[in-house]
Amino acid sequence: MVRVAAGPWLRKLAGSTVRRKLAALSSLFEHLCERNAVETNPVKGVKRPKVESYEGKTPALGDHQARKLLDAPPASMRPGTAPIPAAHSSGRSATT
Repeated sequence: MVRVAAGPWLRKLAGSTVRRKLAALSSLFEHLCERNAVETNPVKGVKRPKVESYEGKTPALGDHQARKLLDAPPASMRPGTAPIPAAHSSGRSATT
């Protein structure tokens, strides 16, 4: 196993970023091993940061908020609101 000292730039990255970069390097060296370009994968055995919990990172609606949105009348039926113009298939708005 090869030990590589992590530079200060690596310590500033999020754990998920370090894991992703190590995975990319590992894939590259696995490919090179298969092609006999290198003898071993130096990334094999490198400890990765612990997986972060992804719970709570994406804002989500609560049940009561979702129900309120589903029960709301469409914009075209609410007073003081204008309908949203349809988009062309190109993804640009109808007004451009």
